[in-house]
Amino acid sequence: MNKHRITLFVFVVAAMACVFFRHYWWLVFVVFLYFFLLFFAVLIPQFNFFVDSLHRIPASGNSVVLTFDDGPMFGHTEKVLAVLAEKKAKACFFLIGKNMEQHPELVKQIIAEGHQVGHHSYSHVNTFPMWSTQKVKEDIAKAASILENITGQQNLRFRIPFGLSNPNIAKAILQCNFQSIGWSLRTYDTMSKSKEQLVHTILSRVKAGDIILLHDWGTYTVDALPEIIDGVRRKGLEISGL
Repeated sequence: MNKHRITLFVFVVAAMACVFFRHYWWLVFVVFLYFFLLFFAVLIPQFNFFVDSLHRIPASGNSVVLTFDDGPMFGHTEKVLAVLAEKKAKACFFLIGKNMEQHPELVKQIIAEGHQVGHHSYSHVNTFPMWSTQKVKEDIAKAASILENITGQQNLRFRIPFGLSNPNIAKAILQCNFQSIGWSLRTYDTMSKSKEQLVHTILSRVKAGDIILLHDWGTYTVDALPEIIDGVRRKGLEISGL
């Protein structure tokens, strides 16, 4: 039984007790507290409230993982790959299905250069968190199928779009038997105002075991990546795979 089901059971029992003893103001408080908890559970995936996701490397020693979302994107992904090759660093790319359809050659290049991959839904649309279980399942299974067709290998790694989970998404992941991969260090690289800001954001916070979230298309991601890799290594940390 996951955390959401346990919490729901506890709150239902508490609500029934409030009704039985006619403590209606307490009932209002219990309902408010439940939805308040749900709100933060959705916004903070590290709670693992709905889905058990991997947010840190277990038994990591002094390693960290670089992950890149939303590719493959022509004009961006190949630049990220070039930096990684120059620095002899490996990463894990979470790829969107519709982008894989358009650029299968980039998917093959990622694999050929020794990086890991996972899927990141087929559509990655803003309404994804509001979909039914069946619609989510069809979307994420389609992305996994495209990735398997390109690489010739089944891949169960999955990153939830936007990191926003709920019971429907949790059921779809469970039914597909995917391994949900989250992150422990969110860089906000798509909103960084400068290369220096992005480098500082990561190097001031990174620690052993971190899974670092980046994006192929981040405005300053490619420019900052060499300094990020060098800075991580100066801290005595290794860059490894999942």
